[in-house]
Amino acid sequence: YFTDPLVSDSDDDGLDDGDEVLTYFTDPLVSDSDDDGLDDGYEVLHSHTNPNDSDSDDDGYSDYEEIQNGSDPNDPNSTPNKKTDFNIYPVLFSFLFIAIITIYSKKKKQ
Repeated sequence: YFTDPLVSDSDDDGLDDGDEVLTYFTDPLVSDSDDDGLDDGYEVLHSHTNPNDSDSDDDGYSDYEEIQNGSDPNDPNSTPNKKTDFNIYPVLFSFLFIAIITIYSKKKKQ
């Protein structure tokens, strides 16, 4: 890896070079081995995600995306809440339709 033996953490990600190579199998010269936006040290020490897999729970969302959106990157059933476009017009049309039918049926009974 050609790391500097005088520097314990060559990529400044919070993990010692020796641990990266021998324990976590990450690159001691790259702070984010899986390129998901989270440093290897953060994944190992804080989020407990796999620093070699950008989507630790294989749910289709990167670990970074899940953490940023408040879901659990280790639980495939926990996914980020996505905004959906809610169309109000079908609801309004339904209410209008029901109101017209109600008014018409009341007038017909009179």
